[in-house]
Amino acid sequence: MARVPLEKVALIVHKSIKDNFIDTLHKLKIIHITELKETEVYTPLELEKLKEAISQLAHYQKKGILENFVTPRIPLSLKEFSNLVEKYDFQKISNELERIKEERERLSNELLELKNQVSLLMPYKPLRYKLNELKDFKEVETIAVQIKSEELFQNLEKAISNIPFSFELVNKLGTKVYGLCFVRKIDGQRFKNRLFELGIEIIQLPDEKETPERLIDEYTQKIELISRQIEILNKKESELAQEIINLKIIYDWIDNEFKKNGIASALPETSRTINIIGWIKKKDIDKLRKLVEEFKLAAFEKIEPQPGEIPPVAIENPWWCSPYEMLIRLYSMPDQKEYDPTPFIAVFFPIFFALCLTDAIYGIFLALFSLFLMRKVPGDKSLLWILFGGGIVTIFTGSMVGGWAGNLFDLIGIKFFKDFKKLMLFDPLTNPMPFFYLSLGIGYVQVILGIFIEVFDDLRNREYARAIFENLTWAVLIICLPLYFTIFKLFVLKVLILLSITGIILFSNRSGDPSLFDQLLWTLIILFLLGSFIRVFPPYFKYLSAGLFIPGIIRFKQSKKILVRIAWGLYTLYGITSFVSNILSYVRLMALGMVTGGIAVTINKIAWMVLKVPVIGVVLTIIILILGHSFNIVINALGGFIHTMRLHYIEFFGRFYTGGGKMFRPFGLDTKYVEVKN
Repeated sequence: MARVPLEKVALIVHKSIKDNFIDTLHKLKIIHITELKETEVYTPLELEKLKEAISQLAHYQKKGILENFVTPRIPLSLKEFSNLVEKYDFQKISNELERIKEERERLSNELLELKNQVSLLMPYKPLRYKLNELKDFKEVETIAVQIKSEELFQNLEKAISNIPFSFELVNKLGTKVYGLCFVRKIDGQRFKNRLFELGIEIIQLPDEKETPERLIDEYTQKIELISRQIEILNKKESELAQEIINLKIIYDWIDNEFKKNGIASALPETSRTINIIGWIKKKDIDKLRKLVEEFKLAAFEKIEPQPGEIPPVAIENPWWCSPYEMLIRLYSMPDQKEYDPTPFIAVFFPIFFALCLTDAIYGIFLALFSLFLMRKVPGDKSLLWILFGGGIVTIFTGSMVGGWAGNLFDLIGIKFFKDFKKLMLFDPLTNPMPFFYLSLGIGYVQVILGIFIEVFDDLRNREYARAIFENLTWAVLIICLPLYFTIFKLFVLKVLILLSITGIILFSNRSGDPSLFDQLLWTLIILFLLGSFIRVFPPYFKYLSAGLFIPGIIRFKQSKKILVRIAWGLYTLYGITSFVSNILSYVRLMALGMVTGGIAVTINKIAWMVLKVPVIGVVLTIIILILGHSFNIVINALGGFIHTMRLHYIEFFGRFYTGGGKMFRPFGLDTKYVEVKN
């Protein structure tokens, strides 16, 4: 439907014009290059430094309301883009940021070490000895300890009665006791082991020629000095934060130049020419021809794909469904035998989304907010157009179920607003069954459509048996069964049901190659048996079926292949349960729609309860209504979007679409931060 026809081309370019030709081809962005030499993959140092610099400055950027919803790009013309690169000294900025980062990391590590030392020494502040003096004893070892409880402290001598030692109390903080243990050096290790067994922590005090109090004062002064140095570095960094836009622009330019030069160096070549082989859209052939004529020392020709070569896939759709191409690219591009399902998504997606939201006020807000973002945000607006379409349809589904910010119009009581309720067809909160039937019905239609698309694909690819016995039979069965048992008791429907079941059982699996006689024999057996059972044929046909069964048994050895087919066919027929489960999955549309309405009504009830509060009641009510309904819109719009995608990707695509096509990616400008204006 929307697949763009491609041609494979080969260009020969003289090396004397290689650079200029590659630059111009890069600007045109028309060829998907396929044949390249293997080269070493690496990231240039400049790009790594720019990436680090951008990440370093990112937290200084103040995010507005828009940035919480979309990531805006920097709009530039190609001329502005290249001019900035020529004039801007990004190396100076990135080097300065790198220096700030390294210096701050060094200072931060030093600061952390000092704070740890102060924390370690603080309990020993009352100690009047210089710390190095504690290690000057010849025969005695000094061990600083932290005892976790007063009880353990009181029983310390009893607990270590077999090793002579003395204890000097230094400090008590809460339940913890801090002190010094003096023990003979020959008993030091045994004493430490015993402390460990008792759960007493040994503290490693620094070997300094000062008392703990003096050291704490000295470290505190250093901490203040380092903190000021870090503040100065942070200030310098914040002043450089205004450069982040320029750094992003330079990043995109260098990234594209690197990729362009990488591809140029990987092109096949001879001693005098380079070869460019790839795919181009048929409509762009004239652009390529014009380029070749302009450079003169270049030529191109259309060539045939190599055997088994699969071309990339490019899709283009009319304006009304082109935004939904985003959802196809997010899933997978169609392969060579499939149609692009974008137009079908463009029809169903906004309807499903709107059924999940089911509130006209929410739809109005979503549509207006999407339009506002379109005016403010440059770049691809596909997502915003999808939300806009969903918002518009939500206005109608909201009117259908009487959702106007929940029941807000009823509570306001103004006749003009209450008259909008006349548009309501049913109230899902009091009568959910119409919503239930609507969700099942729309799911049923989409699943059937998916099967017919697969039938059409098979016919287009000349897979006629697959089209009839693996897909058309299922479509007929799923359509006729509910029609016969709910609305029409028509004989023709029974005949169609009989033929479709027989086709599924006998021919949905066509392996084994049984003889034509066996195929005809068992077709008649199953037709007569099922036909008599569902009263398409008179009752005596079951006896005919039994009679035909006798030669089938006699020919058992020859009939093995057809019997295997029938066994697989019966198993395949059991797959009708998957169709039922798929259709039931669409009930989530009703569930999400009712949740949206239920939350909206709850928000209104809470707001009206607060309205009775004297003086500030009106203000609180307005705040609750704004915040509550904003939350409801965001949460349920997100939930509706995700579940709508799920229904398309699993239930709908599962019937006809596998994807797996390689996306058409023309050689050209590809930016992360910049939106290049034409």
